[in-house]
Parts: sequence; structure tokens; C-alpha cells
Amino acid sequence: MSIKEVWGVLRPDKEGNWYLLEDEGHSPFGIRLVSQTDDYVQIDYNTPFDKIHWTAVTPDEQMIFHNVQVGATARKECIRVYFAKMGILLIPRMLRLGKKSNFWLYVKGE
Repeated sequence: MSIKEVWGVLRPDKEGNWYLLEDEGHSPFGIRLVSQTDDYVQIDYNTPFDKIHWTAVTPDEQMIFHNVQVGATARKECIRVYFAKMGILLIPRMLRLGKKSNFWLYVKGE
């Protein structure tokens, strides 16, 4: 069994386009592409998984202060992250939560 992992921190720019944060404190791994629709942010892996063992998406404290929840559906080739507030789906490009608001993601499998 060969274990694969993917991780990263994603943040929206001023126009609401989500991107991988890569700076002195953050380094993504195993991510090929970030794209989005009106329903979700999609993160494509460098290499597809045969099996996904574990996945997590976690809002940071800024998203929590705005009462924004994140959830995801993991697929073998990508993960799709959804946002909601009080049970209502939010459009990713409409989230204007400040320049330090982001979510963390991790996928593990084989």
C-alpha cells in the first residue's frame, strides 16, 4: 500500500477567487489546480487516489467569527469544498471575510 497525502490552505482574493496560500508560513502539497463554481471550490490533486481514507476541511477563526461553515465531498481526483451559513449554501466568490480568512484542507489515502 502506498500512502498519498494532499494538504493546503485556501483563501479568497479581493474579487472572491480562491487560491492556494503559499508563503513563509504555508506550503501546499499534492495540489495541481484550484477552480470554483457558484456552488463550490474544487481542488484537483496532482495524482488521483485509488482509495480515500480520510479527509478534513476546517475553517479558520476568521470564518468561524463570521459563522461560515465548510464541508467537502472527496473524490478520487479532487475535493469540492462548500460553504454555508445557517444551513444556506453560500456562493464562494461572494465571501468577503477579510484578507486573513481561509480554510485548511487535508486528504489521505492510497
